[in-house]
Amino acid sequence: MIMRLKELYLKSPEFIRKTVRLIPFQYRMGRTFRNTLQFLIESDMWSHDEYHAYQERELARLLNYAIRHIPYYSRYRRLLGGKPFDMLRGIEPITKKDMQRDLDLFVLPEKERGRYHIAYTGGSSGYPLRMYFDNYATGIEWAFMIAQWMRAGYKLGDTRAAFRGIEFKDNCASIIRDNPVYDEVLLSPFHLTDESLEKYVAALKRFKPKFLRGYPSALTVLAKYILQTGVENLPRFEALLCGSESYTDDQRVLLEKAFNTRFFSWYGMTEKVVLAGECEFSIYYHAFPQYGITEIQDKNGNVSSEIGVEGEIVGTGFMNRVMPFIRYRLDDYSQIIADHCEKCGRNHLILGKVTGHRVQDAIIGYSGSRISMTALNMHDETFASVRQFQFHQREPGKVSLNLRVDSHFDDEKRSLIIKSLRQKTGDDIDYDIKLVDRIDSTGIGKGVYLQQEIPIE
Repeated sequence: MIMRLKELYLKSPEFIRKTVRLIPFQYRMGRTFRNTLQFLIESDMWSHDEYHAYQERELARLLNYAIRHIPYYSRYRRLLGGKPFDMLRGIEPITKKDMQRDLDLFVLPEKERGRYHIAYTGGSSGYPLRMYFDNYATGIEWAFMIAQWMRAGYKLGDTRAAFRGIEFKDNCASIIRDNPVYDEVLLSPFHLTDESLEKYVAALKRFKPKFLRGYPSALTVLAKYILQTGVENLPRFEALLCGSESYTDDQRVLLEKAFNTRFFSWYGMTEKVVLAGECEFSIYYHAFPQYGITEIQDKNGNVSSEIGVEGEIVGTGFMNRVMPFIRYRLDDYSQIIADHCEKCGRNHLILGKVTGHRVQDAIIGYSGSRISMTALNMHDETFASVRQFQFHQREPGKVSLNLRVDSHFDDEKRSLIIKSLRQKTGDDIDYDIKLVDRIDSTGIGKGVYLQQEIPIE
């Protein structure tokens, strides 16, 4: 429902778009959303035994289907008929690079897919992955996000202002955009000069959103502007909703001071295998047991969900039949510190601080504006023929983009990349694309997404 509504919305004239808000939010989002949200509310305080039984049922459904229908997992036919968690333990963890090498093996054959859509990981590790999702996954994902935000006081229909990395055309009018489908006003994270920040403050006062959502890096720039210029009479925000990047303790303190409200964060990813957010009383991440199986692979290669295990996060998502992610290594690192939260009472796995590849790297524009690399993530066909990429900056406003490409890359695809980047950053950045045979990693083999030679405070 929500995907069809978005298509109709984008094709409609402006006066029709504005009527979208007349439809209650839960009906805009569709039946799958409503049913999933109701289930999440009812199961929020389940016992360990109830969650375990649910996960066993979902694992059995997922693994039996994947082994029978997804080419890659047919190698595990010997596991059929086993207990679900024993079956899971018999499957070797995989990485994004494993899937990229033989992508077709991980996808349901086309004649069996039904209605699906294609998305891409944002590429914050430098390796964008093409993914296939059942259309109903969008409604399910939104239900989980809303259930999570409810811990911060969110109610259906509440308005938000959001710094999000979508396309903003290069003119002052378009750095602020209404999005009635999701009850949001969008603020461009690519335009963070004092002139733009002044416009954002005016928009917040005019729109009076109940929540402010965005990348911590972009919100930090706005917070410093508010404190340094003595902005007054901001609307009262119920909470800050912060995701897609790591953050520091100092940022949490700064943001709560500037906006005079709670900083609420979560951990998730485009692949939809793990979702974990703070609760009403704790800043630790509570992993949704209804979303999938959360495990940790330690330094010796052992994978488990035992309390105390520390290492790389490994996720198995329940919601995608077309391209299931099973024991998928996320290149993010944490520790399981408990199997329940003593403060809120939820029997969820509790994760400590998450560290990984989604850091707050930034490029600097001619104007001096600091642009988060997370905001440059692409989730469409822009990098479809790119195996690996890396940004490199030596001076403000000029960025080299090194690409390792496949045989399908051509001048049209080169132009698409430049166009997509310019739609986000406008004339503030000039890009120079260079085709290379190799892109170096760090000493521990981790991809370097940005080589930034300009000192950034």
